[in-house]
Amino acid sequence: MADPFSVLAGSAGLLDVLFRVFNYIRATVDSAGRIEEELEGLSHDIQALTSINEAIRETYQQEGTRLPGTSLADAGRVDNLWKNVGTLLKDCQAVVEKLDGLMSEVIGKGVSSKVTGKIDGLRKTLRRDKKDHEIKDTRIKLVSYQNSLQILLTALNLAYTRSSQDSTDLSLGHLSDSVQLIGFKLQAQIASLRPKLQSAAGSPFLDAISPAVDVASLVSINRHFRIPQTVSSIFTGRESLLSDLQGYFDVFAASTQPMNVQKRFIVYGLGGSGKTQFCCKFAQDNRQRFWGIFCIDATSPETAEHSFSKIAKIGNVEPSEGSNLRAAKDWLSSLERPWLLLVDNADDTSHPLEEYFPEGERGCVLVTTRDPTKRVHGTVGPYYYHFEKLAIYEANDLLLKAACHPRPWDTSAIKSTDLIADALGFLPLALVQAGKAIMNGLCSLANYIEHYQRSWQRIRHARMQSGTEYDQNENMNVYSSYEINLKSLEQSQNEEAVDAVQLLKMFSCFYCENICVDVLKIAATNPRGERKQADKDELENAQMRKLSRPKTWTEYIRERFFLIMESACRDRSPPVLPSVLREVQPLSDYDDLLDLQLRHALNVLSRMSLITHDEASDSYSMHPLVHEWARERPEMNIGEQALWCQAATTTLAQCILLPPHGSSETEENMRRNLLPHIDHVRKCQARISARISQNQRERKLSWIPVLKAKFGRRQALEFAKFSRVYSECGLWKEAEQLQLAVKDFVCGMLGTEHPVVMGIMLFLSGTYWNQARTNEAAELQSEVYRACLNSLGPDHPKTLKVMDTLGSSRCFQGRFKEALELHQTAIDGMK
Repeated sequence: MADPFSVLAGSAGLLDVLFRVFNYIRATVDSAGRIEEELEGLSHDIQALTSINEAIRETYQQEGTRLPGTSLADAGRVDNLWKNVGTLLKDCQAVVEKLDGLMSEVIGKGVSSKVTGKIDGLRKTLRRDKKDHEIKDTRIKLVSYQNSLQILLTALNLAYTRSSQDSTDLSLGHLSDSVQLIGFKLQAQIASLRPKLQSAAGSPFLDAISPAVDVASLVSINRHFRIPQTVSSIFTGRESLLSDLQGYFDVFAASTQPMNVQKRFIVYGLGGSGKTQFCCKFAQDNRQRFWGIFCIDATSPETAEHSFSKIAKIGNVEPSEGSNLRAAKDWLSSLERPWLLLVDNADDTSHPLEEYFPEGERGCVLVTTRDPTKRVHGTVGPYYYHFEKLAIYEANDLLLKAACHPRPWDTSAIKSTDLIADALGFLPLALVQAGKAIMNGLCSLANYIEHYQRSWQRIRHARMQSGTEYDQNENMNVYSSYEINLKSLEQSQNEEAVDAVQLLKMFSCFYCENICVDVLKIAATNPRGERKQADKDELENAQMRKLSRPKTWTEYIRERFFLIMESACRDRSPPVLPSVLREVQPLSDYDDLLDLQLRHALNVLSRMSLITHDEASDSYSMHPLVHEWARERPEMNIGEQALWCQAATTTLAQCILLPPHGSSETEENMRRNLLPHIDHVRKCQARISARISQNQRERKLSWIPVLKAKFGRRQALEFAKFSRVYSECGLWKEAEQLQLAVKDFVCGMLGTEHPVVMGIMLFLSGTYWNQARTNEAAELQSEVYRACLNSLGPDHPKTLKVMDTLGSSRCFQGRFKEALELHQTAIDGMK
């Protein structure tokens, strides 16, 4: 602990000098007959310093009663804080004494401070003007002492408040809101005053507040942090914009003016100009200033709804009016803690952007978009940033960092990067792609331009061959630099490269974010588990068939006929999958080998920046431009697109088990995360089918009949699995559409009394029930009940279960007597 005499003596001595200087200043002001701004400001500084000094004395006098309750770690921090307080008080006293001397010289030695006449007033004014520079320098130092002592005092209050809650944990995350608010105030003071202390008074003040920085580091008010993508380790440039945005959002709570509008800011510009990375960097740098940082993918209303569902889950709120968006927005509006909402990829012109903003004046919203008309939604600062290209020196730095070019960078390297950056339009994404190509040895800084031009020629030629009109697309710089990396992979015969290319093509039909490694592994291993489960189910069904009534010869022959038809119509072709996900002979270490092979292929793509890895969630994402180009590049004909779209569909379907299996919370959460991928792959299927139909109509041999895709067993199984995901996400209409298609197919193939048909009909009735369409649900259940009576008999357990379910529907229809009879019969039969 600091020497008590040094703190108390320093405080008393400082207080005496402050009182004397304050009287000098007031007497001088009164004598002059007018209030001068400089003297008035100096008077306020002295008063503020006096108040802080008194607060320090009061806090120190309570030291003996507080210290025994602190931990050893906190006692050390408190001791350091008091030592620095004592040092600052002593130094501050010397500065104030210097000010006292200056004021004495202004007034005059042995002369009354009051003006005795005009000549005396003029003399004092002239003496003050001579000392003006020294007085200003002294005032700057006084303000620095005041700010430093205030920071140390806040740090002491935080340390003592923490000890009063009897905590020995070095993290304050579990403590009360009041402690966290004190910590947040301290962090804001340090962040706001550090530049002023450094520029105005030098390092002594920064050294003095270092113990306060140590205490402030214990506090973290952030509880939720989710951003669209991981911030690149080579993020470069736009530091001043990041700093300015802190002021616009008032992240340090420096503004004293109340905000009556929500703080919103728009970042718009070309694709690949670094908008999303910039916003993620801002969120990461200011993480400790916000209780929650959330993100919305505004690519489409469906992706936005899915993003809002995650926020609603965090807030533990149920969908409002059937919408997670509404519920999540209401929850955010009610939060009294600071939060930041990132609205990414708000390019959809058909959907109003303002529908994604929570109501009220709370919170901060940061939007990225390519649409310049969205800038009208900004409310703070200049309202928006327009991103086009990096500055020349920033572009050079980014390219050389991405290429891992050794430092120091010589003149020839800078000259080459100037040419490359200019050719790529100074776009960050294109520069990163170029750097990765150079780093991987596909070309060098000196000859990259030659490779880039050949890539351009390939694209132009492919576009002309495909009949696509050539245009100077603003994204072609990114596409061309991307082609260099992809071509090198396609030309390699290495197993890792082959797997990487196949995965990339399949990912282009997935949604561009949150591609989880676990999903890929589940897709590869689930089929074996499904077959084992099918064998168990068959044994159970064999036991249950013993409880059903004897079948007639007609029923027996019909059942055999359906089995033969089912076997004949079954698609025995291997599933369309990337090589790395195709099933091999079952080995005890297959899972480890699969993980290793997947990681190697994904690492190849990651090294080339074709995909980005998020270590926290162990998932991958693709930039929207790369995602689109991998799917729509001219070399990717419609047949190949259909192939990889089917591979994506198969992979997603193999992750999903049909009810009643796969009912754990982990499996349900996994299926919920598949929703954006299922939506995207179905949209890809629709576009591909439309293009195939159009090509068939436009072909010259129009007399040849157009072949249409046949809905078969494989499609029915995919539809049934996808409908489960839609149901669990509350998208009943989409689930109903798929289940109706499956019902019509299996009814036509197997009849209404087959177990599979009864299962899908009950599944569909549940979807009707969730939409409050009780009559339609009851009609389907009644149909299943009659089928059970005919095929299984009235006493079979499945018949009794369907009877009980139908009884619940009759109750909701108001047919209570019938409902009671059904329930009673079912209960009696189950005894």
